[in-house]
Amino acid sequence: MGRACTYSGMYVHNTSQTVSVQCCSIWFAVTKCSLWYNILQNTPECEKYACCPLPPYLEDSGCVLEEDDSTKRPLRDVCFHLLKLYSDRCYDLNQLLDPRSITSDPLDYRLSWHLWEVLRALNYTHLSEQCQGVLNASYAAQLESEGLWEWAIFVLLHTSNTHTREKAVREFLNRHCVLSETPESWTKETFLTQKLCIPPEWIHEAKAVRARMEGDKHKEALYLFKAGHWNQCHKLVIKHLASGEIICLLALSCGLLHTERC
Repeated sequence: MGRACTYSGMYVHNTSQTVSVQCCSIWFAVTKCSLWYNILQNTPECEKYACCPLPPYLEDSGCVLEEDDSTKRPLRDVCFHLLKLYSDRCYDLNQLLDPRSITSDPLDYRLSWHLWEVLRALNYTHLSEQCQGVLNASYAAQLESEGLWEWAIFVLLHTSNTHTREKAVREFLNRHCVLSETPESWTKETFLTQKLCIPPEWIHEAKAVRARMEGDKHKEALYLFKAGHWNQCHKLVIKHLASGEIICLLALSCGLLHTERC
């Protein structure tokens, strides 16, 4: 009883014992004691003796209720949402994974994404495909902004739709694969092919696109060949490379003939 009485409120449980709790700013501490001493049973809705389970960054702000401007739903701590999910497996995962239930930065999807992967491993799969796409794309963009584009591809590989997954990964490769061979680029490409099992042909195709953008026909032909695009490589060689090589050979031949005649 001593621990519960440290919350010096006026709530009286309907038993022969008296248990007091106060309207504490640490909502989960009150909840813990309430569950411990079973004082939530048959409590009228009007008899609230703990503050709203706000996210940690709002606990000391003095706010009683914060609402999501788009849905008009009150913001709640992610721990509160997890308790709700434990009691109801069909609880709305979109609320639980909202970054604002964890952090004041609405664009910080780090914990939200990892939490979703844990929940999915536990067979909580009722998050809509659209919300899953937002989670993956947002966290991937966050990693990309930090220069960790290869890890952003790791996140995108968790996309369930095969076509969407391949398209997203290829777009990232097109943006970030470079033609220059450096230890950093080699390390990242090795990580992509050996750890993430990205087909090497996708990387070669991305480099061919980069070479086309930079106007390097020789490297474009080389990477088209490595990517297995034989027809495109053949057309490029015939149209832009072979003609110049033939002219050089003809010029060289004419020069040799002129030398012999002299």
